[in-house]
Amino acid sequence: MSRLLLRLLTVVSLPVCLLGCGGGDDISVYNAPKPAEAPAIEPRPGPVMTGEAEPTQMIAAIIPQGEEAWFFKVDGNPAAVTPLMKPFLELVKSVEFGDDGDATWDTPDGWTQQAGNQIRFATLQTGDEEVSVTRLPIFGDDLDEYILSNVNRWRGQVNLPPMDQADLHQGGDLNEETRLLTLGDGTEVTLVNFSGVKAGGTSVPPFAGTGRTPPSGRPAAPARQTSTSSELNFDVPEGWRPGETNSFRKASFVVGQGEQQAEVTAIDLPAAANDPIPNINRWRGQVGLDRLDAAEVEKEIRSIDIDGSTGQYVSLVGPEDRSPRKAILGVIVERGNKAWFFKLTGPADLALRQQANFEKFVRSIRFSGE
Repeated sequence: MSRLLLRLLTVVSLPVCLLGCGGGDDISVYNAPKPAEAPAIEPRPGPVMTGEAEPTQMIAAIIPQGEEAWFFKVDGNPAAVTPLMKPFLELVKSVEFGDDGDATWDTPDGWTQQAGNQIRFATLQTGDEEVSVTRLPIFGDDLDEYILSNVNRWRGQVNLPPMDQADLHQGGDLNEETRLLTLGDGTEVTLVNFSGVKAGGTSVPPFAGTGRTPPSGRPAAPARQTSTSSELNFDVPEGWRPGETNSFRKASFVVGQGEQQAEVTAIDLPAAANDPIPNINRWRGQVGLDRLDAAEVEKEIRSIDIDGSTGQYVSLVGPEDRSPRKAILGVIVERGNKAWFFKLTGPADLALRQQANFEKFVRSIRFSGE
């Protein structure tokens, strides 16, 4: 049994029906060879609902591929998510990787594929539900720990307690929430299913002190603000509006109006993720630029001061003949045991108009969680 197989057997979970039971039509186009199916496992009942908690179900897949991992995920009310289990499985089975590292797949009948954004590689619409497709670099040398951290992040989203490695793989037998799938090219996939609850009540505003709208005609003065994690303090440029935050995004803003909008994000990852070469080349690919070797990347990096630390700053603008033409302003800085990533991503002309504001924002940052 290969080392990668042992690693993937220790991870994540997906309900049994996702792995081959149930009826319904097959996907109309299916090229990848089907792997052998493992015995069915009865899904265990979800937690008892109390108070305002709402039942929720998450089905997802993690596909390690080289230095990256691909994540396919859908979550929502079990009544809507359960019928998606079979087509979701067929979607994952059809995934193939090209020489450029990008994934392709066969979209199930009745689903529509939408373009990605700064975070997602793509979105698949299935009626009222969405399947998100994202790709992230694999950080650190321990694949088991990397996958486990993502599993526990998902479990937290549905109010389940964290797992440890022993929970994920016991005595060579798959537990009730975990399933291993092998694609036709030998790529091994971890599938998960979590039945939990989504707590009710009011949501936490994205930024402390920014919930009020200024009176009409009176622009809000730049204010000293704090991220939802209380790890960052910063000055917000005029016209920047709070965006969505989550367990990865510690701060987020939207800039511009209508189709001309850019997004600013602040993300923290383990310090091992701070290598600028793969990160900047990944950003270059996102705006349509070719990869560079290490020496060429170093020439593009500028220094920028962030609370006494030196950040590595690049301004990447896509080719003129590319439509839409995008740009990324990106900063990487190591602080303590974390690598922080600050990015502005959007239409090239808007990004360049906001460059001075972005640089002021980055220079205003103060770290408070050390």
